[in-house]
Amino acid sequence: MKKIIILFFLSISILAAKPRVSVSILPLEYIIEKITLNKFYHMSLFDENYLNEFPSKKKIRKLSYSPIFLSMNLPREKKYIKDLQAISNIKIVDVTKGINKIDNNPYIWMDPIIFRKIVLNVYD
Repeated sequence: MKKIIILFFLSISILAAKPRVSVSILPLEYIIEKITLNKFYHMSLFDENYLNEFPSKKKIRKLSYSPIFLSMNLPREKKYIKDLQAISNIKIVDVTKGINKIDNNPYIWMDPIIFRKIVLNVYD
């Protein structure tokens, strides 16, 4: 009887599970939230302080559970992307495709025209 109850609750949890998407910075998390209308579970590699934050191994492991990682292709991300690829077979998607970057500026998303291109790349 216990096995049947456990299987019942596991099947409910699997049906209620949301797809996962990992992102590099918080603005990408906001984009995912607005495009998918909260139907995806999303997690960011860096929280509010991009320049001074160093994500823990536990956080990288949590990010590796998602099948897709949206990257801004910034220098600080490259080390963590290598760690993610070593742990799992996560697909890395560069959302800055087709955008001219200036000296690897982490704040390129603040330009409204570039932000629009980034949103379109995430949507695609």
